[in-house]
Amino acid sequence: MAPFSICVSILLLVGDSNRAGVTARYVSEQLGLSLSTAYRWIDMLRQSGLVVRHPNTRKLHLGPVAFDLGVQAVARPYVPPAIEEVLKPIASRHACRLHLVRCSGDYSVLQRTYFDRAELEIVPSKVAAMRLLGIGPAGVCLLSRWPDYEIDRYLVRNQDGLLAAGYQGADIRERVRQCRKLGCFVTRSVLTPGYTAVVIDFEVDGVVYGVSAASAGSEGGKQFHAIREALDRARASLATQAIPEFALHG
Repeated sequence: MAPFSICVSILLLVGDSNRAGVTARYVSEQLGLSLSTAYRWIDMLRQSGLVVRHPNTRKLHLGPVAFDLGVQAVARPYVPPAIEEVLKPIASRHACRLHLVRCSGDYSVLQRTYFDRAELEIVPSKVAAMRLLGIGPAGVCLLSRWPDYEIDRYLVRNQDGLLAAGYQGADIRERVRQCRKLGCFVTRSVLTPGYTAVVIDFEVDGVVYGVSAASAGSEGGKQFHAIREALDRARASLATQAIPEFALHG
C-alpha cells in the first residue's frame, strides 16, 4: 500500500451513515482492529471534525473542503517558506519521508506535496494530536486513547513482530504513558528492522507545527539519529521556541 494510502488508513476512513458498516469493515481489515474498535475510532474522528469517505468514492472531505485523493488539492494550504527551505534538503539528503502537522491555528487542507522523496501533510488542529510517528508497512497502530485492556490485547496479538523489531511490551506501555501525560495520542505502527521514525515540534509565526520523519533503510538507528539531528538544527535555524517532543526509533 502506498504511504499516503496508509496515512489515510491510519487517520481512519469515515463514511456516510449508510456506508458505516462497509467503512468499519475496511478499517478493521486495514488496521487489524475488531469491528467494535473500528466503530469507536470512527465516532471519535467524527467528533473531531474529520470525515473521510470510503476510498471507493475517491473523495476526502475535511470540514468545508473536499479534494480527490488522486489529484491536486483544490486549495493549497499556506506553508511558510522557511519550513519548505529546511525540509527539502533534509528529505533529499536522508531519502526520508516527512510529514508536517499543523498543530494550531485555523483549519487547513490535508494535502500532499513532494519535496524530492518527502511528503508534506497539513491537518486541522482538532486532529493534529494524531501525529504520524512511524507509519510502517504493517499498518498496525497503537493508540494511547485505547483503554489499557485494548493495549494489552494489541501487545499479545503482535508480540512476535514487536520482539523482532526490538520492542518489549513495557517499552510500548511507557510510550503510551508519556503521550497521555502530554495530553496527546499517537498512532504507532509495528516497526520492521531498519525502519526509523522521529517527530519534532516547533513554532513559526505563532503557529505550532510538528514534523515527523519516516525512513526505511539498512542504516537503522544511525539514520534515525542523523534525521533527528538535522531536524534539531532546522528548528534552531528558525530561532523558534521548543515545545514538548516525542520520538520513536527502530
